[in-house]
Amino acid sequence: MGKKVKEVSVDHVDVLSDLGKLRRTITKVAAVLAFLAFADIIGGFAMIDFALYQYAIFFNGGVLLLLLIIGILSMTKKDDIAGILLNLLIGPALFANIWLYLGKEIGIHYFIVVLAVLPFVTINRQFKFFQWLFAVANIAMLTLLLNFETIGSINGLLPPFIFTVFNYSAIGMSLLLIILMFMSYTRMIENYEAELKIKDDELKIMSDEIRKLALEDTSTGAVTHRKLEELIISEIARSDRYDTPFSLIIFSLSDIKEVFAVYGQEKGEKIMEQLVQIVRNDLRLVDVLGRWSDGEFLIFMPEIKLHQAVYVAQRLLKIIAVIDFFPKIKLPSNFAVLQRQPGEKYEILTERLFELIKKSRDEGENQICS
Repeated sequence: MGKKVKEVSVDHVDVLSDLGKLRRTITKVAAVLAFLAFADIIGGFAMIDFALYQYAIFFNGGVLLLLLIIGILSMTKKDDIAGILLNLLIGPALFANIWLYLGKEIGIHYFIVVLAVLPFVTINRQFKFFQWLFAVANIAMLTLLLNFETIGSINGLLPPFIFTVFNYSAIGMSLLLIILMFMSYTRMIENYEAELKIKDDELKIMSDEIRKLALEDTSTGAVTHRKLEELIISEIARSDRYDTPFSLIIFSLSDIKEVFAVYGQEKGEKIMEQLVQIVRNDLRLVDVLGRWSDGEFLIFMPEIKLHQAVYVAQRLLKIIAVIDFFPKIKLPSNFAVLQRQPGEKYEILTERLFELIKKSRDEGENQICS
């Protein structure tokens, strides 16, 4: 039976999604609005009494510096770190200002309401712990603020028009951020719905093409080499457009040439026909089995990743190994499996496939290479 089939590990390829781009955009906007809010706070303290509120000014100046660093991290696409730091910073910093100096009458506390939502749209879903931690912490801050008196307040020291402008600015920036998040996610959902419709149409077209292209090899009933080639080239274009995977399996019976030599062409073709029927019974309806050459068969598997295709190949190898082929003979087989890499051309794809099946044969009978 030969060596044991090797297990294959598949590297996960992280593709930047629309959601990731949107998350980075909202993080940048939130950082800019927070920067403006803290700059307003510094200006208010400086206008009232710089000497008296110098510690508050220096504290908020440090917050501005950290917001600049967050902006730089976001610009360099380190948005996971930027999102976590943003939520870690602005919630406690705003609360500290309100609690110690500004008082509940200042509209800046509306930002804390926004901050209950912000973690879920600025932090990657891989870091769910941080999403919930910051959201719950900000809700707790707001609850504490609304139910207890703040230690001090500068409300009486502010001119009425400054107080009014400050409040409306804070409320306006909060509403702007909420509107941005709502519009962005609505637009993203609409885009996904449109993409899904296009993809559904493409799948229908692809299904029709499969039926049209599925001209069978007259001797075995498998799809012909030419039609397989057209189908793979068509799928490469679709894969590039929608970033969808597909895999190929090529296989052959190791001693098939000797079988043809001993039993003749007619009996040899009956074995090949039997092989096609066995393999077809173990595939999905959308998978396409074709005759690649006289002794080789190829399986085209759309929307399938490498580890899934390897599992299919392992199953087929075990099935073929126990089958009695006409006229009651057992034949070892060799398999090669690959997943098309992003941007890979048809020529490179098939060249890799031939190298893998050659390696499988060089390693002995009943081998799978991937």
